[in-house]
Amino acid sequence: MKNICFLSIFILMSLWFATGCDQTFLICKGEKVPVAGSGINVQEYFSTNYQTVDQKPMPSGTGQVETVVAGPGTGQVQTDISQGDKSLAEVKTFTEPRVEDITNPDVLPPVEPPKPIEPPKPIEPPKPVVVVEPPKPIEPDQDIVLEIKITGDFPKDEEIVPESITIDGTEVKSGDTIQPGSHEVVIADPKFQRYVTKINVLAGESPYYLNAELISLPRAVEPKITYEVMPSSAQEEKLGAYQVYLTPLAGGQKIAIQAGTKVKPNKYSCLIKRAGFEDSTSTVNIYPGTTAYPIEKQLDAKNRKVDATVTYDIQPPSTLEGPIVDFMDELQVRRTVNAGGSIKPGKYKYEVSRPGYQMDGGPKDCVIEPDDQSFAINAVMKAKGRQITINAEYNRTLIQHKEATINGQPYTYRQVYLPGKYRLVVTFDQYNKVEKDIVIDPGEGNVVVPLTLEPKK
Repeated sequence: MKNICFLSIFILMSLWFATGCDQTFLICKGEKVPVAGSGINVQEYFSTNYQTVDQKPMPSGTGQVETVVAGPGTGQVQTDISQGDKSLAEVKTFTEPRVEDITNPDVLPPVEPPKPIEPPKPIEPPKPVVVVEPPKPIEPDQDIVLEIKITGDFPKDEEIVPESITIDGTEVKSGDTIQPGSHEVVIADPKFQRYVTKINVLAGESPYYLNAELISLPRAVEPKITYEVMPSSAQEEKLGAYQVYLTPLAGGQKIAIQAGTKVKPNKYSCLIKRAGFEDSTSTVNIYPGTTAYPIEKQLDAKNRKVDATVTYDIQPPSTLEGPIVDFMDELQVRRTVNAGGSIKPGKYKYEVSRPGYQMDGGPKDCVIEPDDQSFAINAVMKAKGRQITINAEYNRTLIQHKEATINGQPYTYRQVYLPGKYRLVVTFDQYNKVEKDIVIDPGEGNVVVPLTLEPKK
């Protein structure tokens, strides 16, 4: 290896002397191998004094020589140091001028001490860059864009589209343009008062906002009232006309409404009244319009109290339950009304009933008209007959009678007797005859007559 290194050094020194201005250095495996002189670390020296040190590792298998360092000078020198037939190194020269003898310490350039490192300055966050574009100048005669918003007084702030908007007699809309200067604006719509105003448009004022609130015109109101139960013509005349009242919810006087009455568009409380019907209350919004605003409501008939006048062929006892009235409508739905009760107007069949009685003539037809007064019915009640059961006992044993008469007529179990007083006579084979006055009261079920027997002597 030493022979190879010395041979390489010899060749490089020869090249150096031949060029006269270039120096070539060789480093073998990082050892200090000065070309001229001794004690110089060529690699460290050139790393310190030159910006570039060209070091190239040799290809594998090239022996001990690993790196070639070219010294200062110009041009390029290639040296083939062979081991076998392999190229060991390529020598490149530096472009810097040749320095003095690097083996002489007296001619080495002075080394300046390193400058102290200043602490880093704090880095301020970048400030946002705001680019403000200057407004584009508007020429004095440049057209200005219109932005139009028209509202009405009801509903408040709700945008509307009027029939026409003209400026200086020309119909316009949003997006059209207008010249700077004074102009006359006219807004027309059959639902609102005519709107006329002057505007002054300044040069450069674009867009120009044209805002206006139109005043609505009074609108006619037309009540359309229907009924749950329609009264007859005669009853309508008796009941009189309905009444409709509108009161502004925001406050104001109650307004009586007739067909054709005009009111200001607004939100109202609506009250409808008529005799025989329940009052109707609701909220209505009357919007601007050219046709009559319909108030459509159906009135429900009031229930009418039923006053039943009932007479009897035989007066009932005070202990008997009172009468009831059953109403059967056209759908065969039964409605039972007790004393003091009420029923919805309509068409019915009615029947009065009471225990022990039946209504003379049976069920009757009736029409109950809507009305505030009670509905009167008249009924004649006839007592129903009742059967008599004789209960004769001796020593808690039932005894069959031999013969029995009631008011002198033979008694049978199936016989029905109307309420009243009767004379009962009963005879037995082995017991004394029994005579007894009995009273049959109106009611339901059999009349049981108990008899206490005594044996014959």
